[in-house]
Amino acid sequence: MTLHDGGTITADSGEIADQAGRRRCALVASGDGWALVRNDVAQQGNATPLIETLTGGRASSRGLPTVIRLIDRFAR
Repeated sequence: MTLHDGGTITADSGEIADQAGRRRCALVASGDGWALVRNDVAQQGNATPLIETLTGGRASSRGLPTVIRLIDRFAR
């Protein structure tokens, strides 16, 4: 999960798919200020540089284990 301030990134754009492919990842889904990116190789953080390149701004990414821990922590 990547959070950013660049609006909505269109996941089905050919240009975005090309850039993601060069970074060995894929944009799975996106919305206003967030993107879900799957890395081709586990433990390689390619989402942040991809989203920063696409939006021209800063981005912050967290992996699935961290997101699960945060949900669990605040669900109590």
